[in-house]
Amino acid sequence: MSTNPFELGINAWKRQIDVSLQIAEALVQGAEKAREIQAAAGADTHAWLEASRKAIAESSGVAELTAAESKLVTENMSNVAQYWSQLAANARDTQGRIFKVLVDGVGIAPLFTAGPQAHASQDALSIIDAGYKQWVDTLRSLYAPATTH
Repeated sequence: MSTNPFELGINAWKRQIDVSLQIAEALVQGAEKAREIQAAAGADTHAWLEASRKAIAESSGVAELTAAESKLVTENMSNVAQYWSQLAANARDTQGRIFKVLVDGVGIAPLFTAGPQAHASQDALSIIDAGYKQWVDTLRSLYAPATTH
């Protein structure tokens, strides 16, 4: 490793640029995945709406219409929760990739063994994952069908 201040400065500058580009790449990948999730949800929603319209049109009485409407609402809530869960998982994964780039890009790896740095990175990702799981559980409880007492 060089002790020339000029070379050290250039290497630090290159590392900053590389970290910035890796972060941009992680953001682009996350945006592409979000777009895929949205396109799939749009196609599924279109098919679901057509099937729902057909079921409503074919219902012959109040009981059938009420059952079809209840099914429509329940399925809609489930689809909404699934959609937002997928987007949240994508956001969590994107943030995890960005965090890993930042941790790896700090440039202190030669000062420590890979163990402590990898351990700190894993701990941080575990905290993010636990927060996400708590968020999903809360969403599920909000969108769960109401039970009668």
